[in-house]
Amino acid sequence: MKIFRCPVHDVINLDMGDDVVNNLIIDLIDSKEFQRLRRIKQLGMADFAYPNATHTRFAHSIGVAYLAKRVIAQILALESKTQPCPKKTAFFAEIRRDAPLAVVAALLHDIGHGILSHVTEELTGIHHETWTKQIILGDTEINRLLTAYNPDAPIIVCNILTSHPAHSHSGRIIDSTIDVDKMDYLLRDSHMTGSGYGRFDLEWLLNMLTVGIYNGRVVIGLDEGKGTSVAEDFVMARIYMLKNVYLHKTSLVAQQMLKLLFTRLCQVGKCCYPSIGMGKVFAGNADLQDFLSVSDEHFYMLLSCLTNCGDEVLETLAGGLYHRKLYKEITKDKYNALPDAFKQYYAFEIKAHGAEEKLTYRLGKDEIFLFDKQGNAGELLTKSLITPPNMGNYDYHMGYFAKEDF
Repeated sequence: MKIFRCPVHDVINLDMGDDVVNNLIIDLIDSKEFQRLRRIKQLGMADFAYPNATHTRFAHSIGVAYLAKRVIAQILALESKTQPCPKKTAFFAEIRRDAPLAVVAALLHDIGHGILSHVTEELTGIHHETWTKQIILGDTEINRLLTAYNPDAPIIVCNILTSHPAHSHSGRIIDSTIDVDKMDYLLRDSHMTGSGYGRFDLEWLLNMLTVGIYNGRVVIGLDEGKGTSVAEDFVMARIYMLKNVYLHKTSLVAQQMLKLLFTRLCQVGKCCYPSIGMGKVFAGNADLQDFLSVSDEHFYMLLSCLTNCGDEVLETLAGGLYHRKLYKEITKDKYNALPDAFKQYYAFEIKAHGAEEKLTYRLGKDEIFLFDKQGNAGELLTKSLITPPNMGNYDYHMGYFAKEDF
């Protein structure tokens, strides 16, 4: 089995103890669809603010698969220590049954990310989960590998990723409030940006995992006595990374300039795309092969071409992004005094829409369960003295910006 050196997890070993599964994992990593993730930046345009944030979806996906393997092993080790009941017996049976394909699902959970990851989802209106499903079920090397392993494997993997009722417990290992996706990206993004905001005690969190009953259903939680602090750290790590990295003002300015660039491209009808596939992706009529044919290098090729294309607006926006000459912050009075025609492409206001929901612990949506020594369950918000419980105190108006020489 291959091993990977990682700045976050040190040595990553995905050996599942089964040669057939191991070979499947290796072949999936070597597939052309997965290798494409080497050319997709994890944090889009965050390197405008944090120069070292150039890590990729490839590294993150391997890290998530590794953590899925560890979490599954930790959960199954609890079975012999857990008071048996029919619901718990069914829970452990699902986790054990799904284990190989749950690790595969973790590996493939971001396979549908396109240029600059989340940045271009808003431009195209198509989220990466849609492409992920198409890649797993479509005419791809990944689909052929999964089908050769088990004809039902593509459907099972998709069901795990969508927390289908038959695979909901396995799905929540990958997507929940405390999941392996967040565990990896918080630590990885924190390390690669050098910011430190996303750090928490991963080893302690993994060792505090427990299984219990909450409101009549089996859930994965944490030991209340020893796990409350790491649960709080995890929630605050997510909030601090959102405030200081994911919603960094510089990145948002670059993203807004990118939106204006594509608006202008549509307006003038210039055929400057370095590939037919890229043009179709941003026109919203790409098929799967078009989507798979493009990655971040095509974006930078486009910017390079547009810096000398003969259109003043495109040259300003593309040159600003290509050479990091971003629009600068101005006062509200100056912004209001600008002509509307100028504001169309050379000035804008930024608001981090939806940030308020993300910058808190949302009761009823976020769920971190804590179990005491008697097995009684509580919810983190009722136990914590520091977890933000409301959305009323956040104002995410980010300011007004214009090109520097207006």
